[in-house]
Amino acid sequence: MKGVSSFDPKKGCQPLSTGMLGALVMLLLATAYGVFQANVLRKGGPQIPLSLPWMPELFQIKNVSRTFYALVLSFLITFEFMVTWQFLKRPVQKILTLFAALISVGLCFMIASGYPWFLNSETSTFLGWTWTRFEVALTLSFFILFCPWITEFGNIWHRQKTLSYPKPSKAFRSALIRWGSSLVLFSIFLLIFFQHPFYTNHFYAKWRLACAYLYTAFLILGLPYAFFTVYFRSGKFEDRSDPGLILFLIYKKLFGFIFKKRRSEFTQLFHNRRVRVVLLDLLVKVFFVPVMTSFLFSDADRYLSKLAMLYSATFGDGTWAKQFWSVLYGTTYQSIFVMDVSLALMGYLAASRWLGNKSRSVEPTVTGWMVAIMCYPPFNSVSSDYLPHGNRFGGHPFLDFTQYSWIPESWAHWMGTALDGTFQGIVLICFAIFAWSTMAFGLRFSNLTHRGIITRGPYAIVRHPAYIAKVVAWWCENLRRFSSPWQFIFLLGWSLVYYFRAITEERHLKQDPDYVTYTHHVKYKFIPKIW
Repeated sequence: MKGVSSFDPKKGCQPLSTGMLGALVMLLLATAYGVFQANVLRKGGPQIPLSLPWMPELFQIKNVSRTFYALVLSFLITFEFMVTWQFLKRPVQKILTLFAALISVGLCFMIASGYPWFLNSETSTFLGWTWTRFEVALTLSFFILFCPWITEFGNIWHRQKTLSYPKPSKAFRSALIRWGSSLVLFSIFLLIFFQHPFYTNHFYAKWRLACAYLYTAFLILGLPYAFFTVYFRSGKFEDRSDPGLILFLIYKKLFGFIFKKRRSEFTQLFHNRRVRVVLLDLLVKVFFVPVMTSFLFSDADRYLSKLAMLYSATFGDGTWAKQFWSVLYGTTYQSIFVMDVSLALMGYLAASRWLGNKSRSVEPTVTGWMVAIMCYPPFNSVSSDYLPHGNRFGGHPFLDFTQYSWIPESWAHWMGTALDGTFQGIVLICFAIFAWSTMAFGLRFSNLTHRGIITRGPYAIVRHPAYIAKVVAWWCENLRRFSSPWQFIFLLGWSLVYYFRAITEERHLKQDPDYVTYTHHVKYKFIPKIW
């Protein structure tokens, strides 16, 4: 990454609208399903007695709620929309993409409202599967969003005639090597995810099922994808950094090390920068994809639960709930994380040379990795044991004004209510900025990796908006519960963790002259004009 910077501060590497529109589509589809649950099909629909009949018994997961499939389809539709929006550049294609998304979302809300349209029953059986009306609507939406691609087929055919491509047989052999090498590693990790005691707990149950479906999709679509990528997007630089080819080279050297005692060739392989970047990037995905998948389903479940409470309070009996603000706050809070986590997961899964979002480099230091992964399971449980800022100390909170006899009771309740409302408002604003930061990345989001410099959205104001927003939100969430001075110290410790995350990220990114130029234009790390 050495050389002269060609950075243009007016251009971000990812159009901000891609992430913002994708987050909106995901939220609308999840909301439509929440309304469908509350209004039409309660308790998530029928359970599936055997969810993976094509997989060995070892990888079976029984009694899966239909909510899983509704969320997966919503996620896939959102991903399809974002890829279409980013890949198709012409204005007419943008308009068609938006129009297709509006039709899809409108169809889902029409079904959610209880309008029967083409299905009079809540569920129907097709090809041996039980389908809900909402799942049918989502499936139709998935195909509707393919329509804008019709306008691109002519361009693809024209480029095929004007550009030179490798021989199909050579492309197929290369694709087979890449797909097979990746499949070997994927198979090993599939076995780990289903057998290792850490991943067999309840938190990762949805991830195991999602991983089995991803594995099935890779079995079927991985080879055709690799072939078309090699055939249409082949290049020396891309090929040298291709994970499949790197893995094949590692397998080859490992075979020589085991059977021919060629240890030096195997160890020297890891001194190659491209090999290290590919392996570290794979490690990032192996760690974060299961975590983010589990976060998405848990956040979505909480959002659907809050949405059902809000729906019941607003439309159930025609009266407002007594705790309407609390329910509205919880619903808004969870909706932010549904958008944030879904976009983050897409970033981890969607690295492709077709989208131009492959990792250029990965955090090379142990310190950088430590301060990042200690914020996520399972390491955050250990970190929380040493920095316990939650309700572990007992006693009256300092900001519980009812305990002070010199404050009138009516004033104490009013002050507590006003402070709660103020803190909750700040929390929502901060977490909205946090999600806005993820939206700015679009399909380029990933911890510990460099996929291009982001200059739009909050990154045009400060260099680390997500970290400062999250820390301020944490303080506002916890201050009202603090009853011991140690809690201030421990939460300050967590704030320092995020400060060191920012410092290590900058140390990594400053190897790119574009980022150095960016720091000259955006001078403040956390707070505009102050810090």
